[in-house]
Amino acid sequence: MKSNLTSPNCFVCLCIMLFLYCCPIYSQNMPSVKWQVTKEIQNKEINLVFAFKIDNDWSMYAINPDTISPKISARINFQANNDCFYTVGQTTSQTAIVEFDKELNMNTAYFMNEGAFSQRIVKRGNCLIKAEISYIVSKKYMTEQGEEGIIYRVKDILLIPLD
Repeated sequence: MKSNLTSPNCFVCLCIMLFLYCCPIYSQNMPSVKWQVTKEIQNKEINLVFAFKIDNDWSMYAINPDTISPKISARINFQANNDCFYTVGQTTSQTAIVEFDKELNMNTAYFMNEGAFSQRIVKRGNCLIKAEISYIVSKKYMTEQGEEGIIYRVKDILLIPLD
């Protein structure tokens, strides 16, 4: 059985293929997060500050205390050899906004557009610290049906020289 290129089914298929080829479909783009790490040095103790900027209208969930949802909390894992440094206390969020989230039915802490995390360490030697930052970013917007949102779980890796 031969196909006829002038049949209506073939014409429709060719039109769809031409449309998809000429008109690309774009998916949602993740926001851009730009990190800057500064070191506040006091003798052998260093306060690492992980400042970030995120695209407008996006929020990033903070490192939340135990009383706030740990499921959405940002985390920073530090990796280096044991002779290099050790952490003092917990990693904290600076200037986070704390609000009750009715969808999660609990308080949440987050940043809008920019924020910072900090961790105190004691330096033992010169090395390179690998900081793996896991966090959630979200954007809420209004539709005709009400409020909706986009959520991404992200992991960034930063290398910090201790020299």
